[in-house]
Amino acid sequence: MAEIKEKVGRYIAAKNLFTKGDRLLVGLSGGADSVCLLTVLHELGYEIGAAHCNFHLRGSESDRDETFVRNVCGQMGIPLHVAQFQTADYAKEHGLSIEMAARELRYGFFQEIMASQGYTKTAIAHHSDDNIETLFINLLRGTGIKGLCGIQPQNGKTVRPLLCCNRQEIMEFLKERGQDYVTDSTNLTTDYVRNKIRLEVLPLLESINPAARTNILTTIDNLNEEHKVYAWSTGRMEEECSFVRDGRLYVAKEGLMRSPSPLSLIHETLRDCGFNRSQLLQILRSMDKPGRMFYSAEFVLTIDRDYLIVDGYDEMETWEGEELHFDGKQGTVELPFGTLLHYEIVRAEVLEIDKSPAHAYLDLSKCGTKATIRHYRQGDNLVPFGMKGRKLVSDLLTDMKKSKIDKKRQLILEFNGTIAWVVGLRSSEEFKVDEKTQKVLHLMIDKD
Repeated sequence: MAEIKEKVGRYIAAKNLFTKGDRLLVGLSGGADSVCLLTVLHELGYEIGAAHCNFHLRGSESDRDETFVRNVCGQMGIPLHVAQFQTADYAKEHGLSIEMAARELRYGFFQEIMASQGYTKTAIAHHSDDNIETLFINLLRGTGIKGLCGIQPQNGKTVRPLLCCNRQEIMEFLKERGQDYVTDSTNLTTDYVRNKIRLEVLPLLESINPAARTNILTTIDNLNEEHKVYAWSTGRMEEECSFVRDGRLYVAKEGLMRSPSPLSLIHETLRDCGFNRSQLLQILRSMDKPGRMFYSAEFVLTIDRDYLIVDGYDEMETWEGEELHFDGKQGTVELPFGTLLHYEIVRAEVLEIDKSPAHAYLDLSKCGTKATIRHYRQGDNLVPFGMKGRKLVSDLLTDMKKSKIDKKRQLILEFNGTIAWVVGLRSSEEFKVDEKTQKVLHLMIDKD
């Protein structure tokens, strides 16, 4: 077996993941994979720090893991950043699964540390076996070619240098180095889909064909190359058969039906409009029925004689917004996509909290009397309610599966340049109501 350190070094260079000029933040759980990544990058001479999240989900095991990573980083002389999260409470409060809550908290913490400490990339310890498991998970959910391309080696500032290695290579490396690690007991159960694939499905496939893992990885590589051709060709066809005019998207029926795969082309052309696969199939079957209409959450598609016409497709300029003044009286402000209602509540009154995302409750003493409401801009960030670390609004919107059109329309409410509310979605921890709050600013968005 090739030395894993040399193999990872070649992979980093081949994929252009980062250079010796980068400062790397390594996500360190204490498990074999992340300890291997930390050790390899340290031995390769990169400038690194580590970030560990104690999610307090596994009792004494969680505290054991934190103690372990502190000792490992201390022995190697690597800076360590640790966050404590009450993940179960956060998940319940925000209506998230435990897995999604942990992911949101983890990546929010990574972003906070990167911004405050000057790290340029975050390195995550996904390896090739994770890649195979991801393919099967996406396959079970139903997916297209992109979903079968597996985990990418780089996604923005997140890099995965161990994708070139498998679990066996990682374990052998740690054994050769005499490097200890901790084991998450939940990884040994079959309670989760990924674990069932790892512990039951893949061993069964290997009993049929010992080269199953190697062949699946080859398939993933092939699909990644084929996706490049798919994206290029559908992009060209989309440009040829569609255009935007006066806030409407027009798709030429003749060009659409002349393509090798009308379903693929209409899927790519309408990918941000919220139409599901069943609707797309119905649209294609109704091409000879002018006047028929289809609806998504935000858009209306009308079949015309020569075109599919999508209303609400608005390539608008960014609305810079307006100033709002709070004087203790109830008021309303007309917005591009709804009405904002606001009024003050004296804390002596009974505060009945409406937990729907259309409402926000802010400590008025932390706000001031003047705010700005505007459209979201790249680089906007806040400390989401219930979190400790800052999070990019773009990542929050992506995690909530918002389309490009939704992102264009997203409104932000801020006081003196600090975001207090991603309107209709999430308020800021920095403005939260607590036991010291005397006056509450209640905000509500009405889209009717």
